[in-house]
Amino acid sequence: TTLECPDYTLELEGATEICEGSPLDLALLIETESPGPFTMEYTYNGLTNTLPGLQAGMNNLSVPVPGSGSIAITTFSDSSAPACIHNGPFPSLDFDVVPFPAAGVGKDLAFCAALDSLLDLSGILAGADAGGTWAVTAGDVPGGALDASTGQFNLAKLTTSGAIQIAYMQNNGICQPDSAFFNLDILPVPLVETSGPYRLDCETDEVVV
Repeated sequence: TTLECPDYTLELEGATEICEGSPLDLALLIETESPGPFTMEYTYNGLTNTLPGLQAGMNNLSVPVPGSGSIAITTFSDSSAPACIHNGPFPSLDFDVVPFPAAGVGKDLAFCAALDSLLDLSGILAGADAGGTWAVTAGDVPGGALDASTGQFNLAKLTTSGAIQIAYMQNNGICQPDSAFFNLDILPVPLVETSGPYRLDCETDEVVV
């Protein structure tokens, strides 16, 4: 009696980019009339691992991958037909492991209202990846005071006192986004009537007249 081997078709799908620390989720499709179960071996960056107990149809797998590389199915065996082999192509998948975005660390700052100065928040930000965006997340800020791409903040537009929060946001679309926050305390300018050339501001709150 001659054993007639079933046909096998293998398909492998998965994300081409994953966040560092996350496993690679794979969808392995085995199309065949054989009941199986099946065993496969795959290589990941030169290391061989075994996937036993696979069934006909879709198999959802989760594979630990500490770094970018390639996963390739290299062998296939059918427990119901151990003498049969898979003659078709073996699928593979290339992927990249993406590092977490770093928004860095912001600061708490205080300034006088209507201060004629341009504040470079990006120059104060520490430990951040480039390419993020800036946004006002709390407080009343006039339009055009903050440049969302550079972090330049025009303090002269803040004519009233109050609390303002500005965020620097990093999002690579793969990992959890990260944000850093600047809390700005805008201080009122004191008023005084004098007969001499005296001036009070929120940094000099006392003069002798």
